[in-house]
Amino acid sequence: MIQKLLFIIIPLIISITLFLFKSYAKDLTNYIIKLIFKKYVWIPSEPLKNQVTYSINPIKDYPKDYKLSKNGIEGFVTGKDALDQALRKFIHTERNKYKIYDGNYGIEQSETIFQEKNITEFERQCEYIANDIISSDIFNNWIEIIYKISRNKNKLIIEMKLKGEPNTHRCIISENHI
Repeated sequence: MIQKLLFIIIPLIISITLFLFKSYAKDLTNYIIKLIFKKYVWIPSEPLKNQVTYSINPIKDYPKDYKLSKNGIEGFVTGKDALDQALRKFIHTERNKYKIYDGNYGIEQSETIFQEKNITEFERQCEYIANDIISSDIFNNWIEIIYKISRNKNKLIIEMKLKGEPNTHRCIISENHI
């Protein structure tokens, strides 16, 4: 009964909002949906674009890396798979915790981003993470735009545009490292 009511009320609210407040409709609609469904989603007001002044490389040229799994090293990964693995390692590494990495590797939110319950705080953390990713020397040669970061259960999902790829790429990062 409640679900049927929500499916009637939400489109009605959206329609009224679109009609009355066209300039604020998208933000208000997203906010209402987040509150009702407890959606952990960060969408910047404008997609976060890479600001590098030199050329961005096609993702197919991303450096080869060892393929990490629960069983250890299992061959190599290249291209998008290598970038995804690098992003997973970056997200799971707490910044300034390990002396082997310089002060720009990893994120400050690595311990909290997977459990944060407050939607506003989740969005703030995602904004920092997106800026850390897009400005990192590891990723800024390959990622053109970050569109969205969301969380579904114990998985962080980063949606982005990669150089040389026509479609939006989704990197799914589990709370567990591998």
